[in-house]
Amino acid sequence: MATRDIQAIPPHLVALLVEVGPSTLILVEGDDDKYALNEWYPEGIHNVLYSIAPGGNPGVVRRLEEVLTQTSLKKAFGIVDRDFRSAEEVQQHLEDPDGHLFIWPRYELENYLLTAAAIRQVLRPYYGSRAPLPTEAEIEAELFTLCQELCPLMAANWVCLEAGANYFPEGFPLAGRAALVQATAAKVICSESEAEERISDREVLLFWGLMPRSLLRWELPVASALLSCYRRA
Repeated sequence: MATRDIQAIPPHLVALLVEVGPSTLILVEGDDDKYALNEWYPEGIHNVLYSIAPGGNPGVVRRLEEVLTQTSLKKAFGIVDRDFRSAEEVQQHLEDPDGHLFIWPRYELENYLLTAAAIRQVLRPYYGSRAPLPTEAEIEAELFTLCQELCPLMAANWVCLEAGANYFPEGFPLAGRAALVQATAAKVICSESEAEERISDREVLLFWGLMPRSLLRWELPVASALLSCYRRA
């Protein structure tokens, strides 16, 4: 019977195999993912090891490939944020019977916490007769407003991803479209007019995805027109 030469396995994978033992390995991007999955699925905590792969989203993909090709461990899987992947790509990974990599259907795991009912429940202890608790509809409206404010920056990040450039850091100022366009042009090495066009194109797609379910019957040109009005406001 053929045996695998443990000397040929990189030290970091040997350490991971020892840590996993007989459990199932699930690679994730960061501490938040690990904490959330342990909280959401406590019944699996004794037979599943959530391990953080260095390098974020692409790091999970790389580490999973290493484990599957360089070790004998086959109960190894990875879960990554969707980021700007298409719905088709997400579904393709989900339906693959031999797949080991899975993608959250939402942009990232934290988006599953943006549920009006859950937020309202958390806020309940802080409100009383003098400050009425917001309704779920009011909370959804506020979330939608915040998403609108983030839309240009998210679109710029999408442009950066496609060009192989780094995302804008957390805390990047949201005010001032000209500064965002200028910074994007510098990141992806293009003219500011081209950066503006590419950001605008992706804003339309993002805005269409952000629209409330009640508005999903609208056609894309309507969404584009709404976005134009929003940007001029």
